[in-house]
Amino acid sequence: SGGSSVLTLLHAAGGIDEGGSMRSILHKRAGKVEQQVDLYDALIGGDLRLSTNLRSGDVVSVQPAMRKASISGGINYPAIYELLPDDNLQDLINYAMGFSTAANLEKDVIIEQANGGRLFLSNSDITNLNIANGDNVLIPMFQPASQEIFTTEITGGVKKPGIYSFRPGDTLAMLLE
Repeated sequence: SGGSSVLTLLHAAGGIDEGGSMRSILHKRAGKVEQQVDLYDALIGGDLRLSTNLRSGDVVSVQPAMRKASISGGINYPAIYELLPDDNLQDLINYAMGFSTAANLEKDVIIEQANGGRLFLSNSDITNLNIANGDNVLIPMFQPASQEIFTTEITGGVKKPGIYSFRPGDTLAMLLE
């Protein structure tokens, strides 16, 4: 219909399959490229404006994805992201909306490489690192300290009888206070 966009057409077609690029979608008219669409502009950047609406006879061609890498751990949106040729690890972190509050940046970032290797990088070394297709980036997280908590019931000649919690090492005097 009039006013339809590349997004409208992709939605009607059921989306992009696993091997298709979300970063390189060509909108052609009369054999010439009208626009190249990067869906990350809409999905990550929130920019839903597309420069040209579709017309009868237009062709939309989804290119194959060239380079994908995953990121998980102390990151806000862990996922598999498609990278452009000039993208590096910092871009991947930006696509994932940065580090989460659980990220432990005192520990090394681990990169499990698609070729079977492993890299350990300090936070200061990650900005310009090139990421290969199939690499997996693990951002370390703080480990929650789990301590056992016990309960006991105090009755008798006390001001506030009831059930109280305590940790190993707490004394009866601490409970009575």
